[in-house]
Amino acid sequence: MGLKSERGETPAKRQKKKNDAKTSTPKLAEKRRTTMNTPKGASLKELETSVTHSPTLRKTTTEEMKAKVMFTGVVDEQGEKIVKELGGDLVSSVTECTHLVTDQVRRTVKFLCCLSRGIPIVSPQWLVSSKASGFFLDPLNFLVKDEASERKYKFSLEHSIEKAAKEPVFTSFTFKITKSVKPEPQHMKDILKCAGALKFIDKMPNSPASPLTVVISCSDDQDECEPAYKVGIPVVTAEFVLTGILRQKADINLFMLEKKGNGNNKQASSQETSKKRKR
Repeated sequence: MGLKSERGETPAKRQKKKNDAKTSTPKLAEKRRTTMNTPKGASLKELETSVTHSPTLRKTTTEEMKAKVMFTGVVDEQGEKIVKELGGDLVSSVTECTHLVTDQVRRTVKFLCCLSRGIPIVSPQWLVSSKASGFFLDPLNFLVKDEASERKYKFSLEHSIEKAAKEPVFTSFTFKITKSVKPEPQHMKDILKCAGALKFIDKMPNSPASPLTVVISCSDDQDECEPAYKVGIPVVTAEFVLTGILRQKADINLFMLEKKGNGNNKQASSQETSKKRKR
């Protein structure tokens, strides 16, 4: 017969009880569950990563993002009310805005900044239809339609938004903005920043610079641009930025600000040629 304790237990039974007690602790039980549910060869870190980046969770996070809405060129108190009712926010900063509401193409600072960032620019109908549905609808189905302006400036708003969302148009440029430019220099700078510009200089460049250094000026400031003209740095009008953002194309040659006197010299030369022909 085997040896028994005072309570009639054999050493083997006592050992079994000890083992059972160990495996029943919360820490070990969790470890055992984890081991049972972890695929062979996969670590816990790998499993956590796969869950965090699952399509389902990504979709939920996107759907729960708040619409941050801004208006330009329209006063729409009912629309503002709808934004709040649907859980969105009204914002005043173009860098926070996720949706811009307007009724037509407008070359306002807000419009140009939002277009530069690839933000959907929608008609007020987006809010009306969203209210009827009880949630914010896909803004791409409600982009502003303004065929007259698109013909005038030779661009497609839908295509320009798509291009801007992929890559800002002025990312590689360095800019000098002169004092009399319209929109005023600070607003122009804000627009350019939204369009990807990172480098701005205060002094007029007077030595050869990188190929993408550009002076934005106007006829009132042309004398100030003389150093840039002398070293061949492009001097352009504000349309280089304004139309360039609409088209999402940086066309320096199309919007060059000709040096004073160039036009008169060309006209005089043309008249002289005409006289010689008559002779």
